[in-house]
Amino acid sequence: MGRWVLDLDDPAAADPAVAGAKLATLHRLRREGLAVPRAFVVRASASAPLLEAAMATESGLGAQRDRQVLPAPALAGEIAAFSLELGRAEGRGEAQVAVRSSALGEDLPGASAAGQYHSALGVSGERAVIEAVTTCWASAASPRPVATRRTGAGRPCP
Repeated sequence: MGRWVLDLDDPAAADPAVAGAKLATLHRLRREGLAVPRAFVVRASASAPLLEAAMATESGLGAQRDRQVLPAPALAGEIAAFSLELGRAEGRGEAQVAVRSSALGEDLPGASAAGQYHSALGVSGERAVIEAVTTCWASAASPRPVATRRTGAGRPCP
């Protein structure tokens, strides 16, 4: 779809390093003919600078909140455009979507941080979807994921 947003049907969605393991699996299942609804993902690279800063500080995202937590205008525009496209495909102006945050290292063979990032269900409207993405990103700095990363449970085990 764009530089920052990736359609579930895009071949690049098959790469867990680009789209995350969950979306890559959904991409494969949809391609194999299973009833997987249309979806999009914000590429991991879009949030990388913010999340790296959050993980590098003892206080999590606190210092970063004063800077820019909201998606950059180009990213926000892509999110809004794809949300509108999903709504039109469903025959209405606005789609209802689930916004999930899933760290690339969340579900690994030797580690799991499942359920530690924010999810928002039934999100409708461009602004609401952008706000939900922002909240998901910010959840990377909440106490549980920070503690999980500190103990190594959210990273590959040696």
